Amino acid sequence: MAYITEFTIEGLAGKDAPYSQKLNRDVNVFFGPNGSGKTTLLKILHSAMSAEANLLQGLAFSSASVTIYSAARKQYLTLTCSKEAEAGEERTAEGTAIAPTLFGDDLHGHTVKGFWPQGSPRIVHEPALTWDATPPDSALSNVRWAHQYLPTARLYREIPGSARRMSGRSEEQLDKHYSAIMQRVWRDYIADVNSSIREVQDRGLREIIRNLLADVSETERAEEPFEAHETYQRVSRFLKRQQTLEDVLGPEDQFVRRYNEDGRVRASVRAIEAVERTIASVMRPQEKLRDLIQGMFTGDKTVTFGEKEIEITVRDRTRIDLPSLSSGEKHLLLICIQT
Repeated sequence: MAYITEFTIEGLAGKDAPYSQKLNRDVNVFFGPNGSGKTTLLKILHSAMSAEANLLQGLAFSSASVTIYSAARKQYLTLTCSKEAEAGEERTAEGTAIAPTLFGDDLHGHTVKGFWPQGSPRIVHEPALTWDATPPDSALSNVRWAHQYLPTARLYREIPGSARRMSGRSEEQLDKHYSAIMQRVWRDYIADVNSSIREVQDRGLREIIRNLLADVSETERAEEPFEAHETYQRVSRFLKRQQTLEDVLGPEDQFVRRYNEDGRVRASVRAIEAVERTIASVMRPQEKLRDLIQGMFTGDKTVTFGEKEIEITVRDRTRIDLPSLSSGEKHLLLICIQT
């Protein structure tokens, strides 16, 4: 595990004063108006973590210093890069002698290049950038640190495994594409949750079988207070998730009698209650996610996270499609679920 501990950027987005921060190890949030340098900052940090200085070309900054801590080696490494430190070379649009003016990124993060009339490239001078490491002899000096960089353009990127590009598509097509990506991300998350639940239930079933096959004397243990109805409901929920076992429980009064008379039943019920507590813990992040997004959406929208899709409704329970959300709400939903 490695993480950025601090950084200093000179000339970020044309600012006179350097921008420095010491980072938390868990979550850090940068906010500010458009054009204040948020995206440039993230690209600089991504470049340092990936050991790819070529990603810095065209970014608005003059120098950068990024300190990374390796927990495995218990060592700090500081990477520095300066546009003024090295002599640059000229490149052409074909990549040989002079570089075209960089106008920014398109929807896919591809660089958009500008040309003078008659197709002749504008000559600009960009230094051949590198990251220099301190200490220079460290084994970490050229490491590509494990991390993910998720640009906002991912709203409209192709679905993994697809060769299709989204350039030239209409806004309606882009919105449909976003909806497909969003539902895919959610289904992947639900698949992970369900896999965890199945694993917990399998462990519970093994414990139940062990209890049922044991001697009664081995299953007699100190009893916790027994609330018959709540216990019956928890056992019922557990068996319903097994599908083929939901009819074996019987009436509540019969369950209570067997619970009081048979130590193996009591031991099995305790195992089921442990499973239910663990499942509730597995589901808690999903509930927190729903509450978080619900609190940040506007216009009396209600978010429902189903087994197969996310559903948005308004006050009168009218369903609205994901593409109908605002741009900010689309980003919010995708970022929160990916996180």
